[in-house]
Amino acid sequence: MSVLAYSPEVAFSGEVDQVSVRGLVARARCLPGGRAMERLLPRMRLQPGCNHVLFSPGCSLSADHWQFNAVVADPGTPGWPFEFVLSDLTRANGGSLPAFTLDWFAGGWIRFGVGGAARSVPVVRSGAVTGGSVTLTLTRDPAPFPTVGMPVGVWPGCDGFATTCQAKFANWLNFGGHPFRPIANPSLVKLSSTLAGGKK
Repeated sequence: MSVLAYSPEVAFSGEVDQVSVRGLVARARCLPGGRAMERLLPRMRLQPGCNHVLFSPGCSLSADHWQFNAVVADPGTPGWPFEFVLSDLTRANGGSLPAFTLDWFAGGWIRFGVGGAARSVPVVRSGAVTGGSVTLTLTRDPAPFPTVGMPVGVWPGCDGFATTCQAKFANWLNFGGHPFRPIANPSLVKLSSTLAGGKK
């Protein structure tokens, strides 16, 4: 969307956090420059879970390599529980199918349509894969509602655990977490909670 400004004047300089448009008027919520100091640093945290987002540069996995194609076998009826049955599940790159487990696609997404009309919807649950068929539970119905035989693309999700990175994606070399860190800070000495009181 292009916006044409009339007689613009600089009234504020900073970070624009939110913008709402009503007619020809655009209202912006701006943050002062000092708010930049409130950002959490460093970006890489000392935590057991992975710091990388799936298919990000740090993760190094390619979304194209982990795309699966299928067709809608049963879209059900619009509305809750947003369950869709897929069939003819294949790997987009022509490779062999992995050993699917329950909720293997949970946390991933499904894409309906192609090109500019494509719509992606997050996957909440996925059932067992049997004979190339699987039932997916989505966060909402896609719009427009799919029909039987519609081709779709499906991508798995990652919960950020080291075991998932190693067993599901074989990407242990690029795991961005610290699963073996101690629970307590080893540089601090724990004080004893039973201290004897002094006499008067």
